[in-house]
Amino acid sequence: MVNPSQSSTEASMGLAVARAGQATVVIDKNRPWIASLAEQRWEAAADDRVFLKAVDIDDVVMLDEFLRELARATTIAHFVTSASDERRVRQALLEHPVLHATFSCFDDDDSLSGIANIHHASAEPVSPSALSDQKKLGVLLIHIESYEITRACLSSIEATTYVPKTVFLLENASSNFSALRLFFEFPAVIFLFGTARISYCNSFNLLGDVAIRHGCEFLFVSNNDTRGHSPNIFEALISGITGAIGMFSPKVYDFDHSLLRSGTVNHFGVNFSLATEAYVISAALWKQVEGFTNSFNIYCEDVDLLLRVRALGKEGRYDDSVELEHLQNGVTRNKVFIRSYFYMRNIVWLQKARNVRLVYDIAYFSAQESIQLLLWAGRLAKKGDFYPLLAVIVFVPSGILAGMFSRPRRNKRSDLAKALKRSRWELKFTIR
Repeated sequence: MVNPSQSSTEASMGLAVARAGQATVVIDKNRPWIASLAEQRWEAAADDRVFLKAVDIDDVVMLDEFLRELARATTIAHFVTSASDERRVRQALLEHPVLHATFSCFDDDDSLSGIANIHHASAEPVSPSALSDQKKLGVLLIHIESYEITRACLSSIEATTYVPKTVFLLENASSNFSALRLFFEFPAVIFLFGTARISYCNSFNLLGDVAIRHGCEFLFVSNNDTRGHSPNIFEALISGITGAIGMFSPKVYDFDHSLLRSGTVNHFGVNFSLATEAYVISAALWKQVEGFTNSFNIYCEDVDLLLRVRALGKEGRYDDSVELEHLQNGVTRNKVFIRSYFYMRNIVWLQKARNVRLVYDIAYFSAQESIQLLLWAGRLAKKGDFYPLLAVIVFVPSGILAGMFSRPRRNKRSDLAKALKRSRWELKFTIR
């Protein structure tokens, strides 16, 4: 890690500090060129770490919240700001004396002249014998506000024994700055930050694209509300991707360690032996099936993916020798409007795609899931929370009708670009 304004001598000193946990924090209101600069540095295989986030410096409450999270993560930080923003940040830092900050400035006129040449250090070499013939694995995760859940997941993955793996984490526009702590706690993770949320399917397609650009030959597609990974989980799952096996998953337990997934399960009339909470798939197969179907948004996208994998003559299987724990609906349990509308629409889409006893299956599975959702919402209504019940009453029939009169469309190359444009991306890349 090198601070943008350092000399060669300062850079070498800065690296010692960096290994103790310092990182560069770029704070700015709205300068798109900073995102471009981060992209260029990443493409050039830079090895400095930069947390890049647009923070409204004029919003005293937001700035204070940002610095409070930063103080919980570290005591040393190097800021890159404009000269005018530096004054505001220094004033706000008076309320956080634990933070020891240094500053570099770029010009207020958006010129890059205020940033000197960046000096890059060589990455520490990895012994070839340690890698042997292992293929590079990309672990794909999404983070939305749930710091403790994501931290437990990252800690568990970090403790696994597979060597050539890289975690790619999308911070999907959380309303808080909790990912800032994760950024400091897990320096090996490659973070991507966006200013507006994109869908679950688009998120994983973005992560898969970035991982493949980094040379990953296998992808571990996983919910972040998982933990307790077997130490050898990735060796076992990757070795199982052979022949007709295109997707391989572990056994899955709940957080109380009651068994959730093992053996054959049935989802909406589709029988399969795969835990869709977390599984390994080859990058080549992921590209061949074009990842998740973006129009599914969230829910049933995993079953749709499996059906498209099956169409290519591949299958999904469990490996009962390895396991992990999954907190069901750990992140989306309160998103009842998402759960009801997309759940019902996507169930109908799946039945239309299978075209097996079409009318019966749509009626049966829609009624089955509707009753479960209504019972769940009814229990919350007894506790005084009537919003879920009203949402289910409105969105369940809306989802069924939407599914009956529309169909999922194939991904287009422009889909991801449009999603990124809508999200007004400001990216922070850690580095290879």
